[in-house]
Amino acid sequence: MSYPHIYLRNKVVLVTGAATGIGRAIALEFGRAQASVILHYSHDNQRDSIATIHKQIVGFGGQAAEYQADFCITRQVAILMERTIRAFDGLDMVVNNAGITLNQTLENLTAEQCDLLWAVNVRAPLLITRRAAPVLKHRGGVSVINMSSVRAYAGGTGHSLYSATKGALVAMTKALAIELAPAKIRVNAIAPGWIETEYQHEMMQFTAEEIGPKIPAGRIGQPADVAHLAVWLASDQASYITGQTITIDGGMTSWLPVSEDWRNRSDAPFGRGYVRGR
Repeated sequence: MSYPHIYLRNKVVLVTGAATGIGRAIALEFGRAQASVILHYSHDNQRDSIATIHKQIVGFGGQAAEYQADFCITRQVAILMERTIRAFDGLDMVVNNAGITLNQTLENLTAEQCDLLWAVNVRAPLLITRRAAPVLKHRGGVSVINMSSVRAYAGGTGHSLYSATKGALVAMTKALAIELAPAKIRVNAIAPGWIETEYQHEMMQFTAEEIGPKIPAGRIGQPADVAHLAVWLASDQASYITGQTITIDGGMTSWLPVSEDWRNRSDAPFGRGYVRGR
C-alpha cells in the first residue's frame, strides 16, 4: 500500500532535542516535507550535529534555524520560545521530544534527580506548549506532539522516576487536548519502545541482533519509524486524532509474559472444565 507524500511547505515546526537519535530523525523528516524547522539543542557539544542537520534540511528544500536552551532553567525555555516564534514569523507545530533517561533504583534515587527529570521531561513541554498555544491558535489546524515512552505503561526495576515523567506526559496530553480543542489545536503523544540510537547503545548496552528477535515485529525500531509517525500525526491526514498516545514498539507491549503451563489440568487455578482435553 502506498500513501500520498506529506508536504508541509509554509508550516513551521519546533523540534526539541533535535541533535541526536529520534529528534534528529524527526527534524530531518519534517525537512523532507518542506517545513521550516526550528532545531533545539541543549549542549555545546551538539553544535556540529545541529549544523549538519540544518544543511540537510536546506538541501531538501526546507528552511531551518537553530537555538540552544537548557530546559533545567525556566528562563531559557522562555527565550527559546521567543526566538522560535520570531524565526519564521509564527509557529504551526511543536514536537516536545527532548528528554532525559535515567535508570536508578528507588533506594539510590535522589531529590536532585527527581527535580532534573521533572524539569526536562514534564515542565519544559508544558511551558513550551503554554507559550506556543496563543500563536498556534491563530494558525488553524495545528498540532502538538509529546514524546512519551512504553515505560509509561510497562514498569521495570530502576525506571520509577523515568516512568513517572513519561506517564505524566500521557495524562498531560489528554488534558491539553481537551483544553486546546476549541482553539483547533490537536495534542497527541508518541510512546516508542526499543529504538536503535547511539544513546540506547550507550545506556542499555544491547545490540539490535540481540533484541530484534525478541520483538514480535522481528526487529528493533529505527528513529525513522518514529519520525514518519510524527510527521503524519502533525499533518492534516491525522486531523481527527487528538488526545491520543500512539505506541510504536513492534508489538512489545502486546505480549503477555506467561507460559502455556496454565493449560495443564492439574495446575489450572480455575476454569478446569474448560481446559482443552478434559
